[in-house]
Amino acid sequence: MKKIVLTALFISLYAFSYSQSAQDYYVKGIQSMDEQKYNNAIANFTKALDANENFSEAYLKRGACLLILNDMSNALVDLDKAIELNPKNGIAYYNRGLIKKQQGNYNDAIEDFSAAINLDRNFGLAFFNRALCKLGLSDFENACEDIATAADLGIENADEIFTYTCKKP
Repeated sequence: MKKIVLTALFISLYAFSYSQSAQDYYVKGIQSMDEQKYNNAIANFTKALDANENFSEAYLKRGACLLILNDMSNALVDLDKAIELNPKNGIAYYNRGLIKKQQGNYNDAIEDFSAAINLDRNFGLAFFNRALCKLGLSDFENACEDIATAADLGIENADEIFTYTCKKP
């Protein structure tokens, strides 16, 4: 009996020491992203979400990988969930805005870029992409304000676009 208890205890300790948490899988996913192994990253973020379905950062990162791999519909699902779980994550709004912009849904993209800007007034890329959407809607005046802000925040090419698009001869 004592031998059975010791064996069970050993197996339990062994299994516990080798089981991985959502955080462990998340870290592996980040490492895979850094190595540009996006399918491996997606697999690890999925395992993290299997371990913790409320892990908003894992949804965000998996959505980013899906965006990079051009799987827009699944990326949107993950970004929607990331925002649902953490509505103060400007990166999630920004990434979702990129997808909507690419799909030509400029008004919806503008809403997402605006949400990202409201969370971080120094988010130059959000200003820049919001300006591009406004240009797509022929809203030149407001687009030029955003382009100027993006330029002030150091976004490359924003000055050139401002000069070409917004300055009157």
